[in-house]
Amino acid sequence: MTDPTPVSTSTKPQANESSAGAPAAVLDPPEQPASAPPPSGVELWMHRISVFLFVLISAVAGVLLIILPWTPGVDRQLSPADIPQPAQHRF
Repeated sequence: MTDPTPVSTSTKPQANESSAGAPAAVLDPPEQPASAPPPSGVELWMHRISVFLFVLISAVAGVLLIILPWTPGVDRQLSPADIPQPAQHRF
């Protein structure tokens, strides 16, 4: 049984030809997939609001994590002696 694909007699690979045989430039732009339709007005505003809320919550969390360690209520360091131990029962 023989292979139906043609065999090239050249030993040097062709760097500037694509698999279809047409010459290809070195910096061809990538093929773009079919673009999705633009979002509707409601979807656009929902995305904007969600991004704004994410940034706001992240900023508040960051400020709290920076400020809270220096508040007076956090000055006291807990040691193992400060943690109440459960009662020991004999059965």
